[in-house]
Amino acid sequence: MNENLSKKITEIELKLNWTKRSFENIKANRNNQTIIQDNFWSFLSGFQQGWYYFGKFIEDEFSSWSKNKRELLKNDLINKFKTEYLTTEELEAWDLLQKMRNFDIHNEPVSANYEIKKYAITTNSGIPIADNSGRIIVTSSNIVYVLFNDKKFEVSEICKNGIISIEKLICFLKEFDIENLYK
Repeated sequence: MNENLSKKITEIELKLNWTKRSFENIKANRNNQTIIQDNFWSFLSGFQQGWYYFGKFIEDEFSSWSKNKRELLKNDLINKFKTEYLTTEELEAWDLLQKMRNFDIHNEPVSANYEIKKYAITTNSGIPIADNSGRIIVTSSNIVYVLFNDKKFEVSEICKNGIISIEKLICFLKEFDIENLYK
C-alpha cells in the first residue's frame, strides 16, 4: 500500500475513534443539553474531517494534476464509494451529516436537543395496560434529535450510520488501487 495512503487511513481511523467517543458521550448523557450539543458538534467535526483527509490524500498524491482534474477524481471516487459501499440509510446519513456540517460552518450552529416522550404500555394487540385502579401504565423515552431544515432527525440513527459510513470509507481506501489511477 502507498505510504501516503496508509498515513491518511490512520488519520481517518483517529477521526473515526473521535466520532465514536462523541456518540458514546451523547448516549451516556441523554439528559444533559450541554454535553449532547458539545458532543454532536464534535461528532460533526470528526465525521467531516474523515472525508477531508481522503480529499487531502488526493491533493497530495496527484499534485502534478490540474486542480480541476483532481476535483473530478475526488468526485468520481466519492461517487464510486457511495454507490458501491453504502446502503440507502448510510448514504442518507452521509449526505445529511455533510449538509449539517456545511450549514453549521457557513450559516449557523446545528443544534442537537432531547425530548422526553411518554408512551402507554400496551399489549401485543395495542390495548393499553392498566393497573388495579384503572390507571393506564405509562413509560417514557428520552429521544435525542437534531432539528435541521424543519425536520427532526434522531441523532442515534444518523450517528450510527455515519460511523458505519466512515468504517466503510476506510475499507474502500484499503482496497484502493492507486497504481491504476496513473494509467
